[in-house]
Amino acid sequence: MMVMIFAVVFAALWNAGIGSVNILWGAIFGAAHWLVSGLMMGGVGMMHAGVKAGTVDAPGVYMTNNGGMMAFMGGLIGHILYGITVALVYSFFI
Repeated sequence: MMVMIFAVVFAALWNAGIGSVNILWGAIFGAAHWLVSGLMMGGVGMMHAGVKAGTVDAPGVYMTNNGGMMAFMGGLIGHILYGITVALVYSFFI
């Protein structure tokens, strides 16, 4: 569900004139999404019941507590690929 919501947000930004529908801007939007969502992961410990109970480790900012540099880079690359995919698919509909 969130995947569709962010695809619509990216499309709305392109329709508003922010960037253009191409691979570069898809990668930029994906990286920007990663910057925001990665920072928000630092707050999961305050909300997640498993972290509060001590049964699950807090992920930390950019998931670095649960995977170190692999999680950090994997999240970045995954978000960039998502942004590129959204741009390529959306370009067929405009």
